[in-house]
Amino acid sequence: MTIIPKRLGKFVGKNKKSGEILLKNAEGSIIRVSVPVYYIWELADGEKSIKEICEEFMQFYGVYAENAEELIFSVLEELKKASLVSF
Repeated sequence: MTIIPKRLGKFVGKNKKSGEILLKNAEGSIIRVSVPVYYIWELADGEKSIKEICEEFMQFYGVYAENAEELIFSVLEELKKASLVSF
């Protein structure tokens, strides 16, 4: 079974001091995320699979990890708990 995550909520802004990205979920809560987590959230367009998100993330950051899909899935699970992603 292929999981296709879809981002929810919206971009609010960036904290200039900390560099954190601010996202607002459907309930109106502001969630602070790191830039890499924000990039994963952006890639969750409702069309890409977790594998495709993983490949784009690794290519963009120039990194490779054998367990990258597990790590990306963990991030997406946390975003789901924060009502920022559905699948």
